[in-house]
Amino acid sequence: MLGFDRICPHRVLADHVEVIDDQPISTRGLPVEDVAHVSDERRTPDPDRGAIYSCGVMLPLPEGEFDAYLFDCDGTIADSMPVHHLAWRRALAEYGAEFGEELFYAWGGRTPASVIADLNAQQGLAMPVDVVDARRERFFQELLPSVRAVPEVLEHILSAYGEVPFAVVSGSSRESVTASLTALGLLDRFEVMVCAGDYTNGKPDPECFLTAASLLRVAPSRCVVFEDTDYGMQAAAAAGMAAVRVPPPWQRHPSGVSSSGGVG
Repeated sequence: MLGFDRICPHRVLADHVEVIDDQPISTRGLPVEDVAHVSDERRTPDPDRGAIYSCGVMLPLPEGEFDAYLFDCDGTIADSMPVHHLAWRRALAEYGAEFGEELFYAWGGRTPASVIADLNAQQGLAMPVDVVDARRERFFQELLPSVRAVPEVLEHILSAYGEVPFAVVSGSSRESVTASLTALGLLDRFEVMVCAGDYTNGKPDPECFLTAASLLRVAPSRCVVFEDTDYGMQAAAAAGMAAVRVPPPWQRHPSGVSSSGGVG
């Protein structure tokens, strides 16, 4: 059991725009021309820690004592949202569907099936959910080597591991979450995984977080959630859990870090 009446120092990535397969991965708000080649250090991170960069930014934790940490995966543990967006664009392009960056981030935390269903309704399409989701997952797996850990969150994982149990609570498939955590060398840190298919109602419904708390045998009020999306924060609040808002990549850039922790 840990008391968090302090503020812990954390570090931020030195850059957040990469070129993958000749396509710039945008982080919304950072001009691509501001980012040079990815450094050798970032391409070869310490396998036990991931890519960490010193930048003097602090990520505060709520006051109180907590018996469990619950983490979203994409955009929270893994700095994977730009890569996920590229995978989505590639899969959807095969059907002439559009999924702009603004909408992609607004819908963060939703299950792929619900995203595809709503895109079908909005754009008058009939994309097969299972087929599109499988293609999206395939493209993401191909791009996975470029994904790194979110440094602020990695610091919490490394410092609290062994003192409180961890769960990962995600709207992504178990296959996708397992692959991401394995690539980051973090899979063995988590006692519980709650992924798409393990619950009925996606975020902002609290079901996924309540399921994780139940599996860990920890009362919801004794859990703290790490989340990067509006839907996730709403789900944590509805579950009666304290939460930490993880800033999006464009706010973790040294030239534009926000202390608010909200999505811009």
